[in-house]
Amino acid sequence: MNNKLLNIFFALAVAFTLISCGQTEKEKNLSTPVSGTLKIGIDETLQPLAKEELEAFMAEYNRATIIPSYKPEVDIVNDFLKDSVEVLMLSRKITPQENKIFEAKELVLSTSKVAFDAIALALNKSNEDTIYTYEQITDLFSGKIKDWSEINHKKNGTINIVFDSKNSSTLRYMRDHFCKDGKLPSNWTALNSNPEVIDYVNKNKNAIGVIGVNWISNYHEKKAISYSNKISLARIYPPDSIKNPDNLPYGPRPENIARRLYPLYRDIYMISREGRSGLGSGFMSYVATEKGQTIILQAGLVPANAPVRLIHITNSLNVK
Repeated sequence: MNNKLLNIFFALAVAFTLISCGQTEKEKNLSTPVSGTLKIGIDETLQPLAKEELEAFMAEYNRATIIPSYKPEVDIVNDFLKDSVEVLMLSRKITPQENKIFEAKELVLSTSKVAFDAIALALNKSNEDTIYTYEQITDLFSGKIKDWSEINHKKNGTINIVFDSKNSSTLRYMRDHFCKDGKLPSNWTALNSNPEVIDYVNKNKNAIGVIGVNWISNYHEKKAISYSNKISLARIYPPDSIKNPDNLPYGPRPENIARRLYPLYRDIYMISREGRSGLGSGFMSYVATEKGQTIILQAGLVPANAPVRLIHITNSLNVK
C-alpha cells in the first residue's frame, strides 16, 4: 500500500474515531426505524396476528430484532408502565390515569389505530343454540341467565362461561359492557390461554368460551383452521332487533366487523413510548402501511388504515 493510500486510510480511521468518541454509549445503541433491538408487549388475544406482522417485518429488515412478550392485557400494560417494553399492541388506549405516569416522566406517547377486531363466543359442536339476541347476550354475561333451560326449555345445565385469563382484554371487555356493578357472575371461570378455552369448549357441551377472533379467523393458517374446527361460533342479532324484523344475526366475520353489524367488535391500537424515530415507530409505521394492513386483512381482521372492499356473493345473477 503506497503512502497516499495509507494517509487516506488513516484520515478515515481518525474521523470515525472522533465521531464515535463524540457519541455517548446510549446514543451508539439507539435503534433506527429499521435496525436495532426492541421489546414489545402484545395482548395474548392478538398473538397470531402479531407473529405474522413481526415475521414479515424482520424478514424485510434483517438488522431489526423485535422481542415480543405475549401476555394478558393487564400484565403487558404493567410492563409498559414499568419501562419493561417500549411498544404495546392491545385493544384499548392508555387511560388518562395511566398517562399521568408518562406525563410525570415528560414522555409523550404515540398512538396508532391499526385494525378492527372482535370477540367471538365459542360453543360446543353439539350445541344447537347458536343464534342469540343482543338482549340474551346481555343477560348471559350479566349473570341474569345461568342455566341453558332459560335459553331453551328442552335443555338444562349450568352455563359455564370461560375466559383466557383473569387479566385478559376479553374479560375486561365483557365485564365493562355487561356487568353494571363490575362484579363478575359466579359462573365465569378464567383459564390460561385462548387455546385452552377452545379445548375446554370442545370437551364441555354446556360451555361458552370467550376468545379473540384472531385465533380462528385466518383461513390460510393450519393452526387457526384446527382451532376453528373444534367449535361453533355464536351469531348475534344487533341491539334492539326486536323493533326491526328485517335484522339478521351476524357472526364475527370481517365484513360484519367492518360494518359494525356484529356487536362485539373492538379497535386494535399500537402505542409507543419511544419519544423518537426508533425501531418502535418503524414497526408501527410498517403495520399501518399497505404491506402491514394486507397482513391484517389476510388474518381475517379489518384494516384500520386501508379501504376494505366488501363483496356480496349470491347463487344467482340478477341483471337489471
